[in-house]
Amino acid sequence: MCEIQFVMSRNINDEEIVNFLDMLNEGSYSNSDATGLCTDNGTKWKFRTALHSLKDQKSGNLLSDIRMNTSKFLIGHNRLATTGSEKENKNNHPFETSNLMLVHNGVISNHDSLKGNFALDYPEETDSAIIIHLMEAYLEQDYSIEDAIKETAESLQGSYSVMVYHKPDDRIFYFKNSSTSFAFMKAVTNTGKVSLYGSTKTQNLVNTYNWEKDGMFDIDTLRKRAYAEPDAGVIYEMDTKGMNIDEVGKFTPSTTKWGGNLYCGTKYYSNDWDYSYGEGWKKSSTTEIKKLADSDIEDDFEDMVLELGYYLGNDELHSDLSESAITFHDNSRTVVIENLNTLAIKEMEKFIDMKTWTSNTNPMGTRNVTLTYDNIQEFLDNFSHKHMNGKVVK
Repeated sequence: MCEIQFVMSRNINDEEIVNFLDMLNEGSYSNSDATGLCTDNGTKWKFRTALHSLKDQKSGNLLSDIRMNTSKFLIGHNRLATTGSEKENKNNHPFETSNLMLVHNGVISNHDSLKGNFALDYPEETDSAIIIHLMEAYLEQDYSIEDAIKETAESLQGSYSVMVYHKPDDRIFYFKNSSTSFAFMKAVTNTGKVSLYGSTKTQNLVNTYNWEKDGMFDIDTLRKRAYAEPDAGVIYEMDTKGMNIDEVGKFTPSTTKWGGNLYCGTKYYSNDWDYSYGEGWKKSSTTEIKKLADSDIEDDFEDMVLELGYYLGNDELHSDLSESAITFHDNSRTVVIENLNTLAIKEMEKFIDMKTWTSNTNPMGTRNVTLTYDNIQEFLDNFSHKHMNGKVVK
């Protein structure tokens, strides 16, 4: 899915900034859709591409920009988009509200229903945005930041690893459920400077600072370094004064990942609340046409599966999909298929545009897929017409 990178120090220096940028750069190769980062003074950067693909001049300026705008911490995000186009920066991390800045790794499967149930109105189309806006809603009702995190986390279904900065109190928190991975590292240099790092991938932490070669051994140049993995269901605070990570609360993660009705023996979640939310169809005739088309998306998806099976001469495609978890996201107009057989994906990719990605919960031999509603309807327009014209032979 995505990656989160983090560094904190009492007085952050160039070495720590470079270590952070190295982690962010490394994460951008496998999560290449967008890059974002934020600092303790509220400055944030969002790039609609991978960090490693930025022009040298632009990425070179980033180091000096960070140096001028941060003193204590940096939070970074490498995005592999699942819902919400990365071409629109509103969908890229970090997200910001009046009180919060936040990054998320994972997929929230019930974001559409939460947005409707809590009557939230925000412009982002990605599933991740529900987290910060729901937390903000609790803060506006005078919940403490710890309680706002707890209430939000217990409402979420799917997978999540979240780092959030509470601006009014200048406090940083981290929480996750069991479907995601994350690790922290505490580093002490030979001069006694202490810093805290965090990353979705432990190897990013291992690669920080220099290692000296001594024959067949790699010798750590740090005086000390130690690693720790946060537990699911625990709210942690990164203490900038004591340079520690403290447990400040607990929550009970949802055990339900998928809700809704059955589709092909698996479950999908679909909500049409946004069809009539606010002004609804009154906004424009274009919006109305799209929404009317979306109302048939489940039928269109089934037609797509049948067309693909017909064209490929593959009766197993329907069976493979029935063993996957399929979620329809009306707000972002996307379909997310999790745990789909990789052979089925390779066949589908020949005829329909899609984005593939993995998470640490994928069974061996499976990947995840994101399709837009437009992808499905474009496929049906093209291939159904060929069938009708007799141009496709089984």
